[in-house]
Amino acid sequence: MTEQPSTSRPRTARERARAEIRAELLAVARHHLATDGPANLSLRAIARDLGVASSAVYRYVESRDALLTLLIVEAYDAVGQTCEDALEAAARRGLDAGSCWLEVARAFRKWALEHPHQYALVYGTPVPGYAAPVETVGAAVRLWGVVARVLVAARMSGTLRPPQVLDAAGLLEPRVVEFATGILRGATTPDAYAASDRMDASEGRGGSDGADARDVNDGAGARDAGDGPPADGGGAAGAAPVSDVDLAVLEADVARSVTLFASLVGSVSAELFGHLHGLAREPDRVFDLTTATAALGVGLDVPLDAPVDTRLDTPPDAPPDTPPDAPPDAGPGAAPDAPVATRPRG
Repeated sequence: MTEQPSTSRPRTARERARAEIRAELLAVARHHLATDGPANLSLRAIARDLGVASSAVYRYVESRDALLTLLIVEAYDAVGQTCEDALEAAARRGLDAGSCWLEVARAFRKWALEHPHQYALVYGTPVPGYAAPVETVGAAVRLWGVVARVLVAARMSGTLRPPQVLDAAGLLEPRVVEFATGILRGATTPDAYAASDRMDASEGRGGSDGADARDVNDGAGARDAGDGPPADGGGAAGAAPVSDVDLAVLEADVARSVTLFASLVGSVSAELFGHLHGLAREPDRVFDLTTATAALGVGLDVPLDAPVDTRLDTPPDAPPDTPPDAPPDAGPGAAPDAPVATRPRG
């Protein structure tokens, strides 16, 4: 991923110390997420493990919901970064759009297998009583940006089939069309989308009564406005900006992106939550075939001759044969008003 120069000022010693304590707090919280589940996260228990009074924890997170928001943003950012990096690496190798999508899908699955409880937090069972605030949107749409860039590259290279336009007229929310148009023109990043969403919430046009944005934005998941996927850069990592956008074609391509997203999350969830246990001898090939079949349905050819890297970069946060206790469902971190088909249920 292309690095952007940071325009932020150097942090003070107090700010660095605060960031270190917050990082330690989140590490302990991730442990409790794996052992106790998100619904049972306790700031008192986390304070006990940190060896501090519970009142000290409240200086960094004002509530359990604020802590959940930090963990959700962190998870969305982690998987978004993973997929962005996979797309960039595939584009540098000169792979076509279908091959790039396979590399992204494999990276997504690998991250999920390495971090099953973080995956379940954002793509698993909703946490009772928790509603994701708008501060989660910027991190949540990073994956959607990757999907969009793959489809844009496929269409502009003439490899996206079938040529006929699917009937998706009027299907999408105006904000989603705006986001997709910006991606196509190289003028929208996830952070820009999130910023406009926060503005809408502050003016009463949308948003959610979630955690206080002051603590959520101070630390985990915070990114410079210049970060995120570049608008161009060759291959499937970016496409040349266009001046005119055919709305019917755009809406059809967003419908295609929903299929790619839903099939990706669905196939990983089915495997991670144990629904494919005993089904096949080669889970890697099953995943690749599922990915290629779903992509073929939206007109994207995915060749299956690339080797699969099954190695885990880091030890998983749960034994591979012990899936987290969460069915494949819309996650608690499904950001409100993001281009996602579902929203968190309270």
